[in-house]
Amino acid sequence: MRSLVKRVPLIAALIALAGSGCSSDTEIREVVPDCGPSHPTGTCESGQSCLEGECVATEEICSATNFEGMCGAGLTCFAGGCVVPSELCGADNPTGPCEIGDSCLEGECVATAELCSESAPEGLCPSGQTCLEGICAGDSVSCDSPIYDEQPTIAARNRDVLDIDGLQFKDSNGNGELDVYEDWRLPELCRAQDLVAQMDIDQKIGVMAESSYVGTGTTDATVPESVQTAIVDNHKRFALIRVGSVAAPDLAKYLNAVQELAESQPLGIPVTITADPLHGFGMSTDAASGAQTLSASTVVSPFPYPLGLGAINDPEVTRAFADIVREEFVAMGFRWQLGPMADQATEPRWARVQNTYGVNPTLVAYHTYETIAGFQGSENGDLRNGIAATVKHFPGAGPNEDGMDSHSYPGRYNVFPGGNFEHHQIPFQAAFDVGAAAVMPCYSIFKDQTDFDGNQVAAAYSYDLITNYLKRDMGFNGLVTADWGTLSQGYANEVLSLPQRAAMFLQAGSHQLGADDPGPLRKQSKRATLKKPSSTTPWPKSLRWRSS
Repeated sequence: MRSLVKRVPLIAALIALAGSGCSSDTEIREVVPDCGPSHPTGTCESGQSCLEGECVATEEICSATNFEGMCGAGLTCFAGGCVVPSELCGADNPTGPCEIGDSCLEGECVATAELCSESAPEGLCPSGQTCLEGICAGDSVSCDSPIYDEQPTIAARNRDVLDIDGLQFKDSNGNGELDVYEDWRLPELCRAQDLVAQMDIDQKIGVMAESSYVGTGTTDATVPESVQTAIVDNHKRFALIRVGSVAAPDLAKYLNAVQELAESQPLGIPVTITADPLHGFGMSTDAASGAQTLSASTVVSPFPYPLGLGAINDPEVTRAFADIVREEFVAMGFRWQLGPMADQATEPRWARVQNTYGVNPTLVAYHTYETIAGFQGSENGDLRNGIAATVKHFPGAGPNEDGMDSHSYPGRYNVFPGGNFEHHQIPFQAAFDVGAAAVMPCYSIFKDQTDFDGNQVAAAYSYDLITNYLKRDMGFNGLVTADWGTLSQGYANEVLSLPQRAAMFLQAGSHQLGADDPGPLRKQSKRATLKKPSSTTPWPKSLRWRSS
């Protein structure tokens, strides 16, 4: 009989309470039986694990490093976890998960690249829908055919509300007529096309950049002159707010005033307010006294960092957390979150490990899925009752070389000595399956991954990674927003001018700058010379994401 010996903390106190009179250095021996039919979780020799009462080589069991491994009776290995087959995509589960590179379409796994998307404008849609320039909508859909009929709440302070056929619409451009982009009944693509057609170059550049120009808010709802200039003169419409000491009710009043200003402008385009993750709290220890203090926001509800949620490992808890984030963001006037991180903590020296859900790709995928569903208020990408989620940092920022961070030049490489690059995309596929609204590429160059990034440039500049991999192979069809300072950093593109970098950024398929001066977008006529984009290697069919 094999045994395990554990020293138990506070053993002396426990023995004293029991009245045993034993000495304080007494050891308690916990006896764990050998693996066998009557002990299906017993102990085995080193390098072996007990699987249903039989010792087998640990490396042969389904795990994060063996996606074809063994499972118990009635279970199948899926993304490194043993699951009931009925949980997967099938006739009884028409929205279940598929292998990476495939998506579940009405109970059948089909190649994601064949689905209706920006890169497949005539691709597959569910029954009863037609692919309209990359978006699935009702049969025989056109920009003259309404697809929605439920009246939303319409409110305006600087614009009239139009009453047409017993319905209400905001006259956003103030022309007294119902423009296509003002008609909430029509497909989103049609509305977007109409709005863009009415925008001049300055207005277009304004929405192609996001920064913290709205500041931290004011307690009296006064909009600072600098914010007025950004909205009125520079046409900026995407803003990150730094939450500090201004209380939530005051933030809501301030952002209402910001929106009122935007509403008064020629096209009435609202400001989309975002924030970095706010709901985590940490603990610090004073080196001299040993006193410990909690650091948590006074504006929003404190929760464990994502690593704590990953340790709890209860999807219902993660969904509840995300629901509360959505409710609090909406109440303050935020409709976008720069999170969650789908990165994996495979490099323990990395300073951002606490912001990940852990190291297991299956579990990270599961919690990423639940977080995005909670943020967005749906599992199909519908944002009408939620906030837009931004999954980051594609294609996976965890394996930083020597633990350094790619915010700095010495940390510009991500490395994969174990050859597990594809495993880092499993959580991202989960995010795209649940309809994540936005994705943020990593600063990094993905070293030696030439099958996936032939030009070996920072992710946001890579046509291979953004257009071929992200959009075509993984089926992402939303906003590609850059991490802050991506244009000014430009790893591997240092010899290029900012306008040339901007051209390369747009050619790669990225959409929006973060905190960079958007001026180079205007000057990018001198385009960077790009190598012919290389073809990408198909996703290995063994890479899947979801587990129970």
